[in-house]
Amino acid sequence: MEEVNKPDFTFDPSIRRDHAEKYRTSEWYDGRGEIRAVEDGRSFQINATFTLQSEVRLVNGVLNPSNPALAEIYKTRGRCIAVVDKTVDELYGEQLDNYFKQNEIPLEVLVCRAWESDKTPETVHKILAFLGKDGCDVSRNEPVLIIGGGVLSDVAGLACSLQHRRTPYVMIGSSIVAAIDAGPSPRTCTNGNLFKNSIGAYHPPVLTIVDRTLFRTLAKGHIRNGMAEIIKMAVTDDPVLFELMEKYGKRLVDTHFANVDADEELEKIADEVIYRALYSYMKHEGTNMFETYQDRPHAYGHTWSPRFEPAAKLMHGHAVGIGMAFGATLALE
Repeated sequence: MEEVNKPDFTFDPSIRRDHAEKYRTSEWYDGRGEIRAVEDGRSFQINATFTLQSEVRLVNGVLNPSNPALAEIYKTRGRCIAVVDKTVDELYGEQLDNYFKQNEIPLEVLVCRAWESDKTPETVHKILAFLGKDGCDVSRNEPVLIIGGGVLSDVAGLACSLQHRRTPYVMIGSSIVAAIDAGPSPRTCTNGNLFKNSIGAYHPPVLTIVDRTLFRTLAKGHIRNGMAEIIKMAVTDDPVLFELMEKYGKRLVDTHFANVDADEELEKIADEVIYRALYSYMKHEGTNMFETYQDRPHAYGHTWSPRFEPAAKLMHGHAVGIGMAFGATLALE
């Protein structure tokens, strides 16, 4: 066998490479890495970081054509690709179409039923087919618009995490759960067999828009369902929020979060409640975005609920409320 002589090779003990801005995949994502080589030529270590830029913004009247929140994102991109909850489309579809028509932005929409029973890998694949090469052919720097409740934010967000391995998206929560919890959350997911949210990826929206005027059309049961997530943050993080909920909670339910027969004072209270709940939630979520640490007080009420919620077919907020009651009772005992 002929002997092959290897040329001399000098290992740089540490290599960092700064990439030119023009090669950046997306304006919302960035990353750096360092390689440390070992002189024996048989191993090296890699340390890498990923940086995300995300925003949560309270915007009332987001579908008013004069509101620039969506137009300023999609105008320069020449179109908007949207995944919209079926009920939201029935209630706000015409307003959505008119918004983009008035702002002269082409709009392509996938209307998707998003019940808890639809939180399956099959729904994720349906959305991927719409986003992919045989559908709209969404690019890696094109933010998909998602409008819906907690189920749609989870499954459509997961589809975006899989499309091109990381496609950005803008989230507008149409329910309280989606607006202040599931929507801005980095956890995109689908249900596993008798275990809620067990299949997923960490992929938060680059922008979460919270528009409480969308709560006008929610049934009161869904208002109460979302209240559980607000109470969760009040109990774990914000005594002022807790006092606001004690004093104004019933009126917020009755007025659909100050959208029906409400005065200016209650409107301000509603905005403060939403902002405080979001701030408390993101204070923990945003500083531990990829769940690399398990100190997660905002998961209060979620210890046992992922098991019994699908088995008992409960609404999410109701299951969280039961979980909080269990936890508080055990703590007292």
